[in-house]
Amino acid sequence: MPCDFDTSPGFLIDRNAHLLRLFIKQTLADLDLDLTAEEVAILIALETREVRRIGDLASLLLRDATTVTRQIEGLERKGCAERRPSETDRRVVEVFVTKKGHACFEKLDPVLDAKREIILAGISEPDLKTLTRCLQTIRENVLALS
Repeated sequence: MPCDFDTSPGFLIDRNAHLLRLFIKQTLADLDLDLTAEEVAILIALETREVRRIGDLASLLLRDATTVTRQIEGLERKGCAERRPSETDRRVVEVFVTKKGHACFEKLDPVLDAKREIILAGISEPDLKTLTRCLQTIRENVLALS
């Protein structure tokens, strides 16, 4: 069976992910925030989860630790994050949001919430739960292949 860009889940996921990255890039430009979509994902994870270790961030974001470290360095250069030794294990480095990073998050979060509602308009709550469950299952199936 040939792959169809309009019906193949893989193509649809990839195209939607691309559109969402472009949307975030434009939103950041509109808000005059000098951040990348990848840095925003890290900032959101740091602000909304109890994740501080680079390895845990990498696992959450499905990125390798080297990539996350490089992106955190970018956040540090921009004054939005800082790395510090863990208070419980000095061998571990933890990442924290700075005041500037928190201000960026506070500026961006309500805008993303409002636009998220627009993006999800017309999708019922049951359909959204089904979509979420299906995407989680696809993620788990792909991870099981590696």
